[in-house]
Amino acid sequence: MEKIRKSEIKELQVNLLERKEKIEVALQKIDKGQLDLQDYNEMNDVMSKNDEGAGELVEIFQESEIRASLEKTLKDIKQALGLMESGDYGVCKYCKEPIPIKRLKVRPVSTSCVKCKSQFTN
Repeated sequence: MEKIRKSEIKELQVNLLERKEKIEVALQKIDKGQLDLQDYNEMNDVMSKNDEGAGELVEIFQESEIRASLEKTLKDIKQALGLMESGDYGVCKYCKEPIPIKRLKVRPVSTSCVKCKSQFTN
């Protein structure tokens, strides 16, 4: 299998750094109570307008779920950026073979090839 080129790594690195910055901004907004949950509040439309307490609980739950998801993604991005710096990026952690560039373009935080991922997660 062909090893990933430096130019491809650089392109993925730029993408990851942009995503990292956006996630950090979103997490700051959550901390300040400024995250716009309008897109995530579909349940509020179903709830009675008189049931404000339930709406607030849904919003708190949604914020914590969004925060957890963003924090996990941020952790994965930082790991990928670290692997790029160490020169170990694009190598499957299980079989030690290069991860296909097609996979990395779809999921740049991947640490395993599709074959190993499906084998070890099922």
